Amino acid sequence: VVEKLAYQMFLVRLSRGFIKNFMFRMSDLLELPYEKCDELLVPYETGDDEEEEEEQTQTQTRTRKFTASSLSRNMSHVLKDGYYEKDAMEVTTLTQGEQGEESFVGCHSGSRITNHVFAVGNQGGKVILFSLISPYTKTELSGSHTAPILHLGRKENWITTSSSDKTVKVWDVGTSSLAFTLEGHTDAVNWSDISVEDRLLISASVDKSVRIWDLRMASCLASLVGHKDAVSVTKFHNPTYLLSAGEDATVRVWDIRKLQPLHTLHGHTAPILTLESVRGGEAYTHSSTVGSVYTSSVDGSVRVWDVGLGSAKKVLTVGGSVGCMKVIPKKNLLVTGSSDSTVKMWKLDAGDQIKTLRGHRSAVCSLEVLENETIVSGGQNGEIRIWDGKKKKCVRVLQGHSGPVECVGSNPNVYFPQIVSVGGAGEVRLWQYHQMPSEKGKKEALLPFK
Repeated sequence: VVEKLAYQMFLVRLSRGFIKNFMFRMSDLLELPYEKCDELLVPYETGDDEEEEEEQTQTQTRTRKFTASSLSRNMSHVLKDGYYEKDAMEVTTLTQGEQGEESFVGCHSGSRITNHVFAVGNQGGKVILFSLISPYTKTELSGSHTAPILHLGRKENWITTSSSDKTVKVWDVGTSSLAFTLEGHTDAVNWSDISVEDRLLISASVDKSVRIWDLRMASCLASLVGHKDAVSVTKFHNPTYLLSAGEDATVRVWDIRKLQPLHTLHGHTAPILTLESVRGGEAYTHSSTVGSVYTSSVDGSVRVWDVGLGSAKKVLTVGGSVGCMKVIPKKNLLVTGSSDSTVKMWKLDAGDQIKTLRGHRSAVCSLEVLENETIVSGGQNGEIRIWDGKKKKCVRVLQGHSGPVECVGSNPNVYFPQIVSVGGAGEVRLWQYHQMPSEKGKKEALLPFK
């Protein structure tokens, strides 16, 4: 009864402003927005790792692309007994991109407080907000950087952008305006992060320093010096410690209150690309109550560090430069993407490899993990793959980007989840799907959005 009621409510939401393309269960109609149906992919499920070559052949023959004009005559094969038995997904192109400044370099998603807003930064120094609710408005914020944006961060209603112009800008998403600009670094700023209580901001720079800023006064409190080369990333670990890593292949742990270094962690043999922090108690097992740090590197490894003891706990051999990584403590899961074209799943506590997910034909350059353990990975060749993390196999291949997929994000706080992808050629695409049970087997199925 609940499923039928939800289904009826779903049909009511489809009742306005859509083209009636084909019959859907009895006399009901599934209606699709013509102007938003740029592409619709009917993906497939792949086999195990041993079937990789067969899978790559099937990608071209079994993945079908539809336009709005051909939708009604081509979608009938996914209907069975009035319900979808296969997967369907619709993509909305939010922007096609232009030459030069529309090459996006950073993005971050989220919907809390911000009314489903997705933010990107570009080579022209601009910050652009996209609404993830129809009519998908695009807002360019005034007060842009004078050089490319290198990193874009998000903390609830705040966005931070770090730029080659040596500044950090803090933006208020609620008012779509620039709050203030932080100046002081003597070279490009690679990264910035805001503390949990919104009181402090830290920034990492090519000038080899990490700066701590007071957000209430918009002023610099301290400059932490110690790295021998450019600092690529810095993050708050907890209210007491902050972390930094970079081109010198080291991780440094700093005491925020004393403004002094606590530990320098050695082990990587090449620049560190990403850093993830897990506080004590968040993951299943830790040797210290302070927590752990996970770093990935060009050297092809992920290292797990004990923050309290200042020592390495584990070394995970990934293979290929590890450019993206996600840590999910509640699921005891670590996911990596690397230049060897693989996505790997690891047990967070033990460091054991769970599965190697194969299928990409180029380096994996972006990752997102949804709450239901669905993994979204973006490739250098513009391909996006969606993996069932529980079944450990690819269930969808999304195509359409003409350049590397620099970023993938998710917006889970809607009735039907959304995935946003940003391509290096300037495209921003919104992938939306519905989950409804079929009568036979109550399998999860995907329906076109709205």
